[in-house]
Amino acid sequence: MSRFRSRAWGEFLVVVALVALTLPAVAAQIFVERFDADPFPPLPEPPPVEEPPPGEEPPEEPEPEPLWDPNWIDVRTADIDNTTLVSPGYVGDAVGIEVPAGTNRGAGARYYYPGDDDPDEAWFRYMLRFDDWNATTDGKLPGFAGLYGATARGCLPSTEASPGWSARVVFKADGTSGAGPGETRLGYYVYHLDQPTSCGETMLWDPGVLADGRWYCVEGHARMNTLGQNDGTLGAWLDGEQAITWDGLAFRRETEDFMHIREFWLNVFFGGTAPTPNDLHLSLDQLVVSDTGRVGCPDPFSDDNGSVHEPALTELKALGVYNGCATQTSCLDDELSRWAMAVLLDRALDLPVTGTDFFIDDDGLWARGHIDRLAAAGITNGCEPMLFCPEDSITRAEFAVMLDRAFGFPETSVDVFADDDGHWAESTFNRLGEAGVTLGCEPGRYCPSDVLPRGQAASLLRRALDWQASD
Repeated sequence: MSRFRSRAWGEFLVVVALVALTLPAVAAQIFVERFDADPFPPLPEPPPVEEPPPGEEPPEEPEPEPLWDPNWIDVRTADIDNTTLVSPGYVGDAVGIEVPAGTNRGAGARYYYPGDDDPDEAWFRYMLRFDDWNATTDGKLPGFAGLYGATARGCLPSTEASPGWSARVVFKADGTSGAGPGETRLGYYVYHLDQPTSCGETMLWDPGVLADGRWYCVEGHARMNTLGQNDGTLGAWLDGEQAITWDGLAFRRETEDFMHIREFWLNVFFGGTAPTPNDLHLSLDQLVVSDTGRVGCPDPFSDDNGSVHEPALTELKALGVYNGCATQTSCLDDELSRWAMAVLLDRALDLPVTGTDFFIDDDGLWARGHIDRLAAAGITNGCEPMLFCPEDSITRAEFAVMLDRAFGFPETSVDVFADDDGHWAESTFNRLGEAGVTLGCEPGRYCPSDVLPRGQAASLLRRALDWQASD
């Protein structure tokens, strides 16, 4: 199996075996970057300059050592300042990239394929999240390229004297091209032989709208055209769903048999020429390139496969609401503690900060801020006056009440469950049942006194969020 040669964004190239659990076994991977180390290696110190003894000629200056691995090019000092580790990422850590106000560039690393055996067909996958993103115009995101000169970028199309091609992902301005406020539309931005203008041609994806603050699985595919023919192809998938198939492309001329898929271009660029008026932030994680087939989307949790709660756990992970109990571990059958419940709801609702300390038994607990925000919003009153009982497990009845206070489900006269007659929260169970948020523990029963496992809590919260979005 061949592999991209690169210094990568850390101190070493992570081998494929280390990520085998995170990826479906559908394709051989020629390059893997999890962004779990420093985003950039430090710049080396220049060698000390020694003065020659009096009367002697100074020695010849040694050849300067490259600042970066020669197979990782187009990296400027600005990229170091524009990147940081983000924890947690989608799996492990991620890399955060900033395009500072008054500039265009966030990053531009180019990962080369080795030697003379560049492929004519390849696939990529990365996880993408727009964090603080309000782009006022279009820009570029990572994708494949074959840059052999100064063309295929900067509105310089391929020429016989300086051939090249590129197929980066494009982001459109916030809230445009079918996206709403806080949303961004993606597509391809392609330099090919038949592009209608000197700048690259844009083709939008469908589905292709990304909401800020959520992780998305972005996959791409490129197949070079046969020499002299227009049979090249680009494809893309968003969260596993086909977003585009663009056929009939020509990336190279009949005489350009040296042109292939030469590199993966990890480009984050605003515009155009005009700089962004505001800071832009995004996160990338779990980059994989393959030359044998689609990579597929990473599985954030390895212990929920086949569970009825897996879709909810995966979606809450994408939203940044639930990170599990350890890397790639959801602990879906573990009991949900009251403090973990507070964290879950606070992240889902994005509650405002409060300076009030509501309880005396959560001092020093890392979740204290989440607990106080829930209390300030009127979602929790604690377990008794001034006490929250953070380590206690939460029951199905208690969680139902918290969800009802948080989302405000409508009143109903329907008696949904048979085992809650006379229970102090019976009307709450009925509201959640009628809204489709809870299906009970079994047909016709809610089991209000049962302790709530994490997996069940995830499904209840996911349905509540879906109800809110459709209301």
